[in-house]
Amino acid sequence: MSRQAATMHAKAGRAAPANLPVEIFQEGKVYVAHCPALRLASHGPTREAAQAALKVTVGIFFEEIERKGTLEAVLVECGWRVDRASGKEPPRLVPPRITTSHLAVPASIHLPA
Repeated sequence: MSRQAATMHAKAGRAAPANLPVEIFQEGKVYVAHCPALRLASHGPTREAAQAALKVTVGIFFEEIERKGTLEAVLVECGWRVDRASGKEPPRLVPPRITTSHLAVPASIHLPA
């Protein structure tokens, strides 16, 4: 999973580009690209196709929430926070911190001989 910091500034009513964490994994015969910061996913036959499909999905997502005027409300619902205290205008939208951890669970896995 690639992880990069992201902050969005509103510019004349439009969101500025941001780098967001994306995880790509194989599920059966397809690859899934998942952006936990936006709670969006897409898929494709290859890693590259899944990532390209996710870029399209994210683009449509932002077009729609901008068109509806719900950018801030939707991102806050996804765990983002509005940073008005930075002294910068306009306020910044800061994505949730995405962490990955491994959980050890008791399990018996028996492989066929």
